[in-house]
Amino acid sequence: MIAAMPFDGEYGSWTGPLKPSTKWRVHLDIMKARPDVGGIVHTHATYSTVLAIARKEIPACHYIDGGIRRNDVRVADIRKVWDQELSEHALQRH
Repeated sequence: MIAAMPFDGEYGSWTGPLKPSTKWRVHLDIMKARPDVGGIVHTHATYSTVLAIARKEIPACHYIDGGIRRNDVRVADIRKVWDQELSEHALQRH
């Protein structure tokens, strides 16, 4: 059920059984601009959503991280549309 999107090739192209989510642009642009980013998790889990609405970053403090995650999880500004403007804003935050 995964939509695969190549880094190279036509921007926004994909293969798979379903179309990518509307958030594809932000995720792809971050991954292309930040080779140090190993992956992106987009979630609407209750506590993550509450922290994002409150503009609170998630601290890197849990023992399960095992030292893998060394930075706090930052949140992006809330936008109604996942467009190029949001993608540019997310890249400015690094």
